[in-house]
Amino acid sequence: MDEHKNDNNDREVFRSRYSIILIIILLLPMIHIIYSIIERPNYPMIIGLLILGFVIFIVAGIKYIITDSRLIFKTWFIKNVEISIYSIEKIERTYIPLASNAGSFKRLGGIFKKGSKYPSFFLISPKNEERFLEKLKQINPKIKVRVTNKKGFYRFWDWDI
Repeated sequence: MDEHKNDNNDREVFRSRYSIILIIILLLPMIHIIYSIIERPNYPMIIGLLILGFVIFIVAGIKYIITDSRLIFKTWFIKNVEISIYSIEKIERTYIPLASNAGSFKRLGGIFKKGSKYPSFFLISPKNEERFLEKLKQINPKIKVRVTNKKGFYRFWDWDI
């Protein structure tokens, strides 16, 4: 299956990259909760399982849409953020583990002007980064891109699917 799809020439959809490390972080508590529910069923554990299941459901629906001159972050059918691509100033590689529209710890961090004098920041993890950055640069060639991919065993958060 293709990582992105073209609905027309002006619209491209990219799914999020998913980190094996992040999947393990989400699944380990789920396994523990399920085991606890089997051993001794109780409502707090069932509620915890439902909340954790909802978090996994949300992370599974992350996608990024480039359309015309806008970058849209969506979770399933809900639009979370819309940014003008012309307002993006810089994109760099980051591994910041903050909550974001990303299913991986290997992320792109972007700085953009949002109308105020202070820049805003976003974190995303598109699966096909090269094509994603290429598409952004086609629309706004002024974006400064500094994305490097370091290798080595210690880079365990690079383990993505």
